[in-house]
Amino acid sequence: MADNSEAARLRAEARFEKLQKTTQENAAVWAQYEASCSAVRDRTASLRELRLAKEAQEAEVAAAAALEKAASKKKRKVAVKA
Repeated sequence: MADNSEAARLRAEARFEKLQKTTQENAAVWAQYEASCSAVRDRTASLRELRLAKEAQEAEVAAAAALEKAASKKKRKVAVKA
């Protein structure tokens, strides 16, 4: 009888240790996953900022070109009327 309770206790301890080890491994994996997700979010935000800055610069250049083109058309119309 004492042998059975000793074996049961050993099995329970083994299960507990296995559960503890699994819990620690899961926590480590989860932390790594969260760090990876955070890095992806940071990189995405950085790339988005760069893209928006580039688009703003391109829009500014396009607006300046449109103004220049409109000004040159105005000069031609004035020259034709004279």
